[in-house]
Amino acid sequence: MNVDWLSPSNLLHRFDARYYSPEYIAIEDALENSPYKWAYLGTFVERIFKGAFYILADEYVSSGIPFIRVGDINAGYVDLSRCVHLTPELHRRESKTRVQPGYLLIAKSGELRHCAIVPDSIREANISQDLVGVTLKTEQIHPHYLQMYLSSGFGYEQMTRGIQGNAHPHISNDEFKLVRVANAPITVQRSIGQKVRAAERLRAAAAANVCDAVSQVSELLGTGDYSALKPNADGACDYFSGFVTLADLGMFHGAQFYAPKRKRAVSLINATGIGEKLGIHGRRVRSKGKRKAVRGHVDPANVSGGDGFWYSGGSDDGGDVVLAKPGHALFLRMRPYLNKTTINDTNQVVSGSPEFLVYEFDGLDAYYATLCLRQPWALAQVAEIATGDRPRVDGEFVDEVVVPWPDEAVRHQIGQLYQSSFALRRRADRLVQQAIADVENLIGGKLDEAACLAGGRNLAEEFGLEVP
Repeated sequence: MNVDWLSPSNLLHRFDARYYSPEYIAIEDALENSPYKWAYLGTFVERIFKGAFYILADEYVSSGIPFIRVGDINAGYVDLSRCVHLTPELHRRESKTRVQPGYLLIAKSGELRHCAIVPDSIREANISQDLVGVTLKTEQIHPHYLQMYLSSGFGYEQMTRGIQGNAHPHISNDEFKLVRVANAPITVQRSIGQKVRAAERLRAAAAANVCDAVSQVSELLGTGDYSALKPNADGACDYFSGFVTLADLGMFHGAQFYAPKRKRAVSLINATGIGEKLGIHGRRVRSKGKRKAVRGHVDPANVSGGDGFWYSGGSDDGGDVVLAKPGHALFLRMRPYLNKTTINDTNQVVSGSPEFLVYEFDGLDAYYATLCLRQPWALAQVAEIATGDRPRVDGEFVDEVVVPWPDEAVRHQIGQLYQSSFALRRRADRLVQQAIADVENLIGGKLDEAACLAGGRNLAEEFGLEVP
């Protein structure tokens, strides 16, 4: 057991020992010694409320009012790519938990760094019980500055400190209000917040580019009906019993290779007149190594199923990995995670889970091919031929995937759109990390205010934001 002495001046409203752990006292001391005075978060709150408790999963609908859950907050943004929806009637019933642009959303349990500001692009939404909604006195504090403060070590450690309960550990609304916030001049807050607002716009532009690229690929497919190629809701495979003619019998003799969805997908792509096998244009790379912390790492858990963007992360245990050079595509061969296919968009060699198959293409064709491999009509060609107790797709089958292969100008136009989406997202993430660093430097008395304000003005001019 560790024993620490606590000064009476540090004794607050709680008497549990963990609440006064040395790391929490260090946060208090840093704020007391900061050149900026602090104030309780509750000082800046107009209203704080918990999300809706009485909405059941069978009440979700595919379109309507977005129902934001903690999993829809990704790296500080509200991501609606996998969001469920509510009917307008149900939304009106739960009107007390409705949110609008500018509301602060915070996870009340689990990963407390899951906090975001509802962006202007979401006119209205509702939130689930695992989130807390906050409206702020914006004349006193900039919402995006507060978001970055809560995402920094200073905010996160204080929220972790406030967790209570054993069966369902969470932080209460009252504990949220007791988080101490460095009350910097509003011009500095706004300059830091502009980085986040600029990042939001960059992410929106990236999403638009992905949609445009997918739309252009879809145009290549003509008017064929691809709706039947989506995975079965129950996860079952459509194997069937029947005869295959010798003309149709290729090098693969497994029955699942002739499953209906795969056959339909191949037929639909071939009907475009420009269908070609992936293996004709790409080469599977067999490059293995050991995980190193100094190298970026693509873990399937850190790949977005919606657009394929990835964050470096995962274990640094020195385990077996595949190695991907810049521009190499990474196809995740495990079902049901086939939509985790991505690409190394960096200028460095990265490692990846051994479950990735690495492919090499020429130039922008790598981005075009990666985008194609993420589409339902491509996944339908391999989803039902995954084999084993933990179903995986063999590389030979991926080589046989048929994709539309138009002329170079079209492929490169689509590839450029997809590539630019990664570049925009990377810049957005750098801006957010810079904003968090600004907050931590501010508290430590190391922030160059003049440079911070100049950066805010430059971003305001570039993105049409309010000048600090």
